[in-house]
Amino acid sequence: MKKQFFILALVLAALLALPAFALSPRVVQTSPRISFNGTMASCSVVVTGNQSKDNISIVMKLWNGGTCVKTWEAKATGYLYAKESAAVVSGKTYSLTVDVTIDGKALPTVTTSGTCK
Repeated sequence: MKKQFFILALVLAALLALPAFALSPRVVQTSPRISFNGTMASCSVVVTGNQSKDNISIVMKLWNGGTCVKTWEAKATGYLYAKESAAVVSGKTYSLTVDVTIDGKALPTVTTSGTCK
């Protein structure tokens, strides 16, 4: 009986020593990017939803000061990658804004900017 109790105690101690890994939820991530090649702006965004079944929609806008140069829309489920381009003027600074909606819930606008050289 003592031997069985000792073995059971050893097994229990071994189980308690193992790390417990909980499945962590994905975090919504929005990563916009703007780059320039001559007088063309390349605008892209990656959006990762909380779950693989999330309905993601975006509106991407390229701005020159207060003037909207171009607007694009895209939709996907779970993960979205969109890449578009537009003609720009050398020496000007442009902003790319991305409005994201996941399952009907609007998230804060994400912005990045760059200067066409």
